[in-house]
Amino acid sequence: MNKHKDNTLVKGAIGQVKFFKPSEKYGFIQVLEPDHIDNDVFIHLSDHSSDAIHKKWWLEFNIEKTNRGLKAQNARRVSQPPEHELTGTSFNY
Repeated sequence: MNKHKDNTLVKGAIGQVKFFKPSEKYGFIQVLEPDHIDNDVFIHLSDHSSDAIHKKWWLEFNIEKTNRGLKAQNARRVSQPPEHELTGTSFNY
């Protein structure tokens, strides 16, 4: 019998799309919360709740550890976090 492994590291992470290549349907998210995730997180369009992703969008998502690195799962667009949450961060606007 196969056991289902849950590779979810973080649920409800917040981040901003740093790069997205529409022709290839993938990109990377710079994580704002939680702040202990130091690497950008890979996202594929199939892991997003709509049919588009754009640079600078804010997303809420789960972070899964895969054999190729960190990957966003169940992503959905959210409004920009309050300014006080951005203090001390180095996002490219």
